[in-house]
Amino acid sequence: IELFQNPANIGFYVIAVVALGIHVSHGFWSAFQSLGFNHPKYMPKIQLLSKLFGLLVAVGFGALPIVCYFLGAK
Repeated sequence: IELFQNPANIGFYVIAVVALGIHVSHGFWSAFQSLGFNHPKYMPKIQLLSKLFGLLVAVGFGALPIVCYFLGAK
């Protein structure tokens, strides 16, 4: 909590988590493609699911420093 009282640390962490979300999204999509699900019928749905999963990861981990900032400001 002490580390996340500095806005620069929060900014760096959130930027890193956004990069992680993009990486996870690509990995999720790429895994399905590697397994042979590269079909015009399924790929748009898999790509949407991978983007949502990457967003979920980024928002979930990105919320941590923000919550710590507000909890530690007591």
